[in-house]
Amino acid sequence: MRPWLGLVALACGLLLGACGNDEESGPNGGGGGEAGTTGFAGAGGDGGGGGEGGTGRDEAPGGSGGEGGAGGSGGSGGAPGPVRRLTPRLAAIVDPVAEEAVHRQLGDDPGYYLGYPLSLFYEVFPDDFDFVFFFAEFEGPVAGVHIARNRPAIPGTGIDHPHTDPIADKLRSVIALQLDSNGPTLHEMLHHWAVYLSPSLGFQGSHWGYAGVHGQLGGFDPESLVCAKPEGARPPCDPDDEDGTTTYIVDSFGLVANGGDSVPYAPLELYLMGLIPADEVPDVPILVDVVSDERLPDGRRAIRARELRTVTIDDIIAVHGERPLSGAEDRHFRVAFVLVTAEEPTDAQVQLADRWVRMFSCEDPTRFVLCFEEATQGLATVDVMLPERP
Repeated sequence: MRPWLGLVALACGLLLGACGNDEESGPNGGGGGEAGTTGFAGAGGDGGGGGEGGTGRDEAPGGSGGEGGAGGSGGSGGAPGPVRRLTPRLAAIVDPVAEEAVHRQLGDDPGYYLGYPLSLFYEVFPDDFDFVFFFAEFEGPVAGVHIARNRPAIPGTGIDHPHTDPIADKLRSVIALQLDSNGPTLHEMLHHWAVYLSPSLGFQGSHWGYAGVHGQLGGFDPESLVCAKPEGARPPCDPDDEDGTTTYIVDSFGLVANGGDSVPYAPLELYLMGLIPADEVPDVPILVDVVSDERLPDGRRAIRARELRTVTIDDIIAVHGERPLSGAEDRHFRVAFVLVTAEEPTDAQVQLADRWVRMFSCEDPTRFVLCFEEATQGLATVDVMLPERP
């Protein structure tokens, strides 16, 4: 049995969309803290566009906790063990305590609870995976939670402090997901690299918020940005009145997500992953000090802000240094998907989880959901196959 430590996690802030805590309800919504998480796709929250992904909370590792170690994984009398391979790309953990741990991670209880299911998983499977996803059926506003486990300081990203995990040396991040939602597989995996940029640049928390990035982590489409006065003109715009605000019109978007796994990674997101060079990242307009955010009858949004700031990649490099391009070892990832249940999983649960994994890995492509390779424009790939004899 492997020892493990439970590590306290810091929540990034209030989030929008399907989440109970709606980040869009305030004019300056944006998560604080180091990492991010997501909620349901397709359900636009108040002030959000239809079809945007609502998100939950991302967790960042904190101090040490004291949960106990995992139990053994052996079975008896010919019964299947609690940890095993269900399909070539999907593992199972049948353990009520493990299921409750995933539920707590997806729930309102801040902290880190995935050490127990991880320790069970590594009792059977080798330490060969970069990312581990735990699926569990759960009813709640948060559809996904990302927690970094082994991550060095990464120049150019704002990730300045390394973190290590006692359970597995190779594991980069562990992610909890509700079984029944559109993603946020791509979104949560991206949180290993983003968003940790300095607030001094105008970015807000662990998602893009009112920045014109238009990617997996939210943000508006900068091509849609026009003035309310003169109507339809491109910025610079005329101010509203003497209070110093200006109203800008943009297409519908999410502060923390933009449509689940149906949206590709934006150039700035690809840059932070180390997949494209700095000269391929366009300027980013950011609406700073937002006073109000109103949904218009045509679905667009009228946003009153005190400043429209343009952040260039040179501005980001001046603060964080330049992000080196990733080598081959950081462009191909081994990813394990694990269905966690209290009792033996049903055929429907297995089929749903396995189909999700096949879509994520491009094995079963669909026009409605992007696989990881498509979302990265072919610049990175994943291997989701499990060993036949763990």
